Amino acid sequence: MRRDASEIRAASRALLRACAGGLALGWLLPAVAAAQHGVVEPGFAVTTLPSGGGALAIECSPGGIWGDFVYVSESFDGAIDRIDPNDQVSTFTSSLDFPTGMTFGPGPGANFGNFLYVAQFDLNVITRVDTLGVPSAFATVTDASDAKFDPSGAYGTDLFTTTAFSGPILTVDPMGASTSFATSESTYLRFGPGGAFGSGLYASSHGMAPGIVTVDSGGTVSLFATGFSEPQGFDWAFGKGFGGDLFATDIIDGAIYRVASDGSKSLFATLDSATDVAFCNDALYAVDFNGGRYKVAFAPSVPSLQAPGLAALLLLIALSVRRFGAPSPGAARPRGAPQRRR
Repeated sequence: MRRDASEIRAASRALLRACAGGLALGWLLPAVAAAQHGVVEPGFAVTTLPSGGGALAIECSPGGIWGDFVYVSESFDGAIDRIDPNDQVSTFTSSLDFPTGMTFGPGPGANFGNFLYVAQFDLNVITRVDTLGVPSAFATVTDASDAKFDPSGAYGTDLFTTTAFSGPILTVDPMGASTSFATSESTYLRFGPGGAFGSGLYASSHGMAPGIVTVDSGGTVSLFATGFSEPQGFDWAFGKGFGGDLFATDIIDGAIYRVASDGSKSLFATLDSATDVAFCNDALYAVDFNGGRYKVAFAPSVPSLQAPGLAALLLLIALSVRRFGAPSPGAARPRGAPQRRR
């Protein structure tokens, strides 16, 4: 039986603190029978990737010595995993404690060097990880939940970080000293891609209203997109078929939304407990609270999957085969799978 929205919201807000204290993912957000997903917009195909323990963030590699990987912050496993172009998964580092948001440094020769910067909520730190997967302490940030650099430099060269649901957005200098930048109850952030969206700072906010906000270079916060229940990670599309919109997750709605430059949104895909997305290699990669990982690619010949209950239907078929065995030719088929008591 699914939890209602208020229970999921409470779990989402308590997630970082409670799970860091050792509570099981299954207690906070029990899955239905299997993660339900389906692309609402026609012309896209979904690949289900090997599952993890429960991811809160995903980031595309900048290439070079970081390889052609998609990096996944597996919070409940204390690890960063990598997905290669052939959809194979490997562990990059398993020496972390509840990692959340992350970002890659600007590269060798810059103040922040060529490291992967990872927020670790439980330890109240931002850790930097070298290309061999070895972590080292960088900065103390209470309730650190995400980290990003401004690629345009318009906001300076410091690292930006969110402090979960109740703290401000901070900047962190190369020595690890932090300064308050904006008042916004935000969890995830990214800088715009330019064009119609501009190159300013965006954040998923839980303050003035659940939605996506913009933050100018002076720290002024403005509401950009509303109509969310509990917004999480987001990214801008690139690659064939996706257009140039912003794609944002909502953990309560169980959805990935397509958001236009005027802030209007439409449902793109259903995904139980969606937490983050990233565009890499002409595909959208998505992760959820239940350990699911998915790749969505443009496929014009694929019809729309309108019914998110497809996964549940497939599960019932699998349970039926497991319970009764595969029917022999000419044998009577079982009437159905055993029903779970509520």
